[in-house]
Amino acid sequence: IKPGETKSAVVRYKLPFSINSKNVLYNLIVQKQAGGKNTKYTVNFHFPDTLSIQETFPRNMLLDASANSLEYSDIMTVDKFFGIVVK
Repeated sequence: IKPGETKSAVVRYKLPFSINSKNVLYNLIVQKQAGGKNTKYTVNFHFPDTLSIQETFPRNMLLDASANSLEYSDIMTVDKFFGIVVK
């Protein structure tokens, strides 16, 4: 990418294992790239209808109950940790 250019990337990841009906904590860390400035990012989490979202961190994630999904957007200034408890 040339200086001043912007590009978008979509990364899809499916867990290599199944989540059972017990409370399960799912974690994700998004790391800031060295030298990166003002990078806007959005993270979406989608869960099957058989699971319900119990808790989230950060707490201000947008919940779409009808789609059983979460969304979070921000500017990347530091590494970001996400935690989601599903049952």
